Amino acid sequence: DDNLNSIRKRFATYVKETMPIINSFENEGKCWKINAGESVESVYTEVRKIIVNDVLKLPKVLFVLGGPGAGKGTQCANIVRDHNFEQLSAGDLLRAERKNPNS
Repeated sequence: DDNLNSIRKRFATYVKETMPIINSFENEGKCWKINAGESVESVYTEVRKIIVNDVLKLPKVLFVLGGPGAGKGTQCANIVRDHNFEQLSAGDLLRAERKNPNS
């Protein structure tokens, strides 16, 4: 599944389907962007600042979005560990539902 063509297709789908949602939330001041190209520790330092300074003051639903391999799972694990959030992975939920013969 992680060959070059699959990755290109997944990224194109991400850009087409997810970016309009991100742009909408950004226009409403409900989206924060973080450079995921830094070290895991540096990225989480920025994530933690946003959570403490902004997110904890809002209703408690947080979406972590990013392209394939961006580190969403790693950062979610840190958020769960440090801020007592529950994590629901849309991808995991959809894959489980797809495997369900009664679905």
